[in-house]
Amino acid sequence: MLSASEINAYGHQLVLCPQCGGQGHFETLGAEPYMTAKSVCGQCDYASADYYPSRENILRLIKEWSLGLRPSQIELPADGAPVIVNYGAGVDSTAMLVHMVEQGIRPDLILFADPGDEKPETYIYIEFFDGWLQSKGFPGITRVAYQPVRAPYSTLEGNCLANETLPSISFRKKSCTLKFKAGVMDAFLLGISRGPNKKPGWEPALNALAQGLKPVKLIGYDNGPLDSCRAVDIEEDKSFRYRYPLRQIKWSREDCILAIHKAGLPVPVKSACFHCASSKPWELYWMGAKHPDLLARALKIEDTARDGKHGLGNVQGLWGQKESWRQWCEQEAIIAPGTYTVIADPQALLQKARALMPPLESNLDFKLPQSIQEAA
Repeated sequence: MLSASEINAYGHQLVLCPQCGGQGHFETLGAEPYMTAKSVCGQCDYASADYYPSRENILRLIKEWSLGLRPSQIELPADGAPVIVNYGAGVDSTAMLVHMVEQGIRPDLILFADPGDEKPETYIYIEFFDGWLQSKGFPGITRVAYQPVRAPYSTLEGNCLANETLPSISFRKKSCTLKFKAGVMDAFLLGISRGPNKKPGWEPALNALAQGLKPVKLIGYDNGPLDSCRAVDIEEDKSFRYRYPLRQIKWSREDCILAIHKAGLPVPVKSACFHCASSKPWELYWMGAKHPDLLARALKIEDTARDGKHGLGNVQGLWGQKESWRQWCEQEAIIAPGTYTVIADPQALLQKARALMPPLESNLDFKLPQSIQEAA
């Protein structure tokens, strides 16, 4: 086992600043075997919170990165079934594809289900990452989206406004994910056999199923504690097999971010709808600073549902029974009461976002390289 001094000696090779992406070093805290570690950036002097709580993970990172060992290998079925990446445009699914490029595992399809309400940085990243993947000989990112036949909307925001309601997650349900994500991808892959939405499906998947071979979907859950709580880990259903490469190779969030940096790529922002009820206060601070127009649109969804034909009952707003975004934004003096106008100083809001954001959660200072060649 390595000592704390040995960990510190290797630390500068391992730690990347969550604020500017610069290289830093470990400072260990506590006593063995219950050590934690924080990083101190050598460029911007940012000192992180304690975000390497596992001594075992610290030692593994040191072994793999300082000694240049090849990372763990992804293993997939070798029966010729088409391989499909469910790309979410966040840290984990991006890192999964980066590692697949390094290992030479080329999927047959990279599929992104677009609810129409992602943050602008996410759409920018998808365009850039699509080019990077194709420069590596990988397929580009195929986008699919919900396409109603009669409804006057094609996005989740439009759905909420037209029906004067909130996203289902505000009511502790997940139908928005099924309707605008999973259902859209499955319709693209398997087709729809009848009705006004009839479509043919993706031929490689249909051909494989006709031969009794289920396509393989790759899902980007990491092996950290948060994803371990929400990961379903289903291996198979009637149409597909499911594999979780990051969990297979035991990559944590730290591993994912380090892999993206090592590939010369920027870390993406957190992928989610701008009005997602799972958003935390730090995300609203960030949105008020960077995208006040999106914050106003989210509040409009909330107000429309509150004043609409259904009402909200005991639900306060986008945060469900807890609180409405409007109440919180007015209380925090982010918006002028009764309006959609952001009155807070953007830099002050960003400072609050940084103070509250969990380490390694998102890239608040997102910026793309000048070109794909620069990232290569």
